Amino acid sequence: MISLIIPTTSKNRNYTQNIVNNIREIYPDENDVEIIVEENDSVTLGINYNNAVAKAKGDKIILLHNDMFIKPGFVETMDKHIIKGRITTYTRIEPPIYPDTYPGKMLLDCGSDLETFNLDKFNNYQIEENLIDGGSQLFFGCMKDDYIGIDGYTFKMFCEDDDLHLRYKLAGFKHKVSSAHVYHFVSKTSRVGDYQNIEKNSNRNFIRKWGSRKNTDNWRRKNAIETAVNNSNQSLTNNITPNEIDKAADPSLSIGSTNKNPKDTTLQKELSYEALLANIPLTIESMNASNNLLANNLYELAQLYQQELEDFEQAIIQYELSLKRYPDSLYKGELYLGLYFCYSKLGREDKAALYKKLLTKNFAGSRSEILVNNPTSISSKSKNIEGTNQYNKIYNLFIEGRFEEAVSEYSAQLNSYNIRDNMLNLFGASTGSNLTGKKVSPNFGGLIDIAEEYGVEAMSGGNVTFYTGSINITAGQQIYDMSDPTVVNLESGTPGTDPIEIKRLFHNAPPAIARFFDPFIGSGVGTQQMLDSFGFGNYSPGVSFMVMPIYADMLRMQAIELNDTVRRSAYSFQMSNNRLRIFPLPDATNFKTIHFDYILKSDRSNPLKGATGTISDYSNVPYENVTYKDVNSVGRQWIRRYTLALAKEMLGYIRGKYSSLPIPNAEITLNGSDLIGAAQTEKEGLITELKEILDTMSRQAQLERKEAESNSLQSQFNKMPMKIYIG
Repeated sequence: MISLIIPTTSKNRNYTQNIVNNIREIYPDENDVEIIVEENDSVTLGINYNNAVAKAKGDKIILLHNDMFIKPGFVETMDKHIIKGRITTYTRIEPPIYPDTYPGKMLLDCGSDLETFNLDKFNNYQIEENLIDGGSQLFFGCMKDDYIGIDGYTFKMFCEDDDLHLRYKLAGFKHKVSSAHVYHFVSKTSRVGDYQNIEKNSNRNFIRKWGSRKNTDNWRRKNAIETAVNNSNQSLTNNITPNEIDKAADPSLSIGSTNKNPKDTTLQKELSYEALLANIPLTIESMNASNNLLANNLYELAQLYQQELEDFEQAIIQYELSLKRYPDSLYKGELYLGLYFCYSKLGREDKAALYKKLLTKNFAGSRSEILVNNPTSISSKSKNIEGTNQYNKIYNLFIEGRFEEAVSEYSAQLNSYNIRDNMLNLFGASTGSNLTGKKVSPNFGGLIDIAEEYGVEAMSGGNVTFYTGSINITAGQQIYDMSDPTVVNLESGTPGTDPIEIKRLFHNAPPAIARFFDPFIGSGVGTQQMLDSFGFGNYSPGVSFMVMPIYADMLRMQAIELNDTVRRSAYSFQMSNNRLRIFPLPDATNFKTIHFDYILKSDRSNPLKGATGTISDYSNVPYENVTYKDVNSVGRQWIRRYTLALAKEMLGYIRGKYSSLPIPNAEITLNGSDLIGAAQTEKEGLITELKEILDTMSRQAQLERKEAESNSLQSQFNKMPMKIYIG
């Protein structure tokens, strides 16, 4: 049997029920897979794990979170990979809420909660079965005895995973990453109690137990000494036993360790009685050196509490302990400066004034005294200050540059989407106004502009001017040369120089309205007789207007004009190579001038219709970068993540200049290529994510969603029984 451990609280029972149903659907036999759910709101997650493991019947355990979803084959794969003396981390598939990846974590957006979870997408995602080195302290499986042997979780909520991981390391356990994978919704497991204070106290206790060590040789012995010194004050020993401190200093003393006979004989010799006796300070010089070391350790610890943890109370304890034990080690007044700063932060102005007075009296003119009394007088040419300022300037420029680049990328994607969605409405608008942050109202202006191009040929408007011209008529002459200025008069353009195209010729065709006919005239049933009786016989169209819709008149006039054009071909014209031919043969006895409408061919052929300074294409739509203060929280989160990816990429390029760096007795390999690859993947993912979001916000997409919503509502309404009212 293998036992699956699920800690939870009462706040997340929907997620808990989901994973239980998920497991039982895949593994219905309780004799093969045991599920232990430990729900307790009054204790931490780690304590719930411990209590559940104690109840487990299986030899092997897998620690899960309640906000997970497993896939068939998960238990079988973990069962093969869990062995004695090994911690096996399973792989988590997570949505890109936290974009970092490492062995044991992969990014795939299958939904961020139960409502949006895409089961098919998760089930279709496959990982080739393997077992690789590495792993984290979270989300693992192991032998039940190995968990109990290490005492399980001992810290209170925060840092508990780091503490457990370190204890496993010191006990000699191997760490592997299994291809067995789950989907993790991320951060759905509720925190309990006052987690902020719990976190703060946990961080303090972790440092008290494990120290804040540099990556140097012989750290275990140094850390043991520092820990012993630091814990000489009773206020620092809360929650940490001397036995635990000893175990942190030497892995051979760790809980569950099987290293009873360590192979490192050199270490045994260094910890022998003779070796330790040789290091005991017996002379004045060695005593002074020892005291200086201890005083320096206390000072550095106080600095750690003050600057890194911002725990000013504990910093004061260390500063004053240093003053009490080593009153001569004042570090040029920096102890007084530290006490002044910490008391000021805590609002203890009386104590702050005391140490300010001591600093002024004993270290007048020192950098510490100037920082308290006259900080602006410190020379800007000071080497340390100058170096610090220069570093801060470069760092700020680096971060600001990446931030500005992220804001620019966000703006580019947003503006590109807005241009695409609004381009048809923006053609011809002024480029002088900034469109950023402004609503663009949809209209038919762009469509009308396109339609006008065809309206010219249809003689129904358009954007080409119709001019009026005339021809001097000669009786019996049917053909006229339109390049002859003695014959042709043009409103615009020069005959023979500017090519024209005649659109309509106005000569003595009887207007259709004058030839309106009534098919019933003379039949006795028409309207003419009635009109005559009222004296309106010459105004038949007026009566038609009274008794029929006006469109009936329009249809009859069009019928007459079309009949003349098609059947009679009367009163028409033909234009070819500047030669105008008029039908029928004109008679100059009735008229001497014929008027016509025309266009200049150069006007129609000219593609440049807009004025200078108007929007013509993608490049001159006046969108600018958005102002960060106007960006909402969703956009700011995207910018923050993209900035992080850019910074990671730049750091990767910097590290990539060096394949390795020498360190004492070894060398360290830098991960430039890994950072670049991860950063580029994150950038591409973020841009794709933003584009997909913007696509769903287009007018078309919104209208389609509204249409679907309306259709769905209508479908529901159609199925609702309506009351029948009887009255």
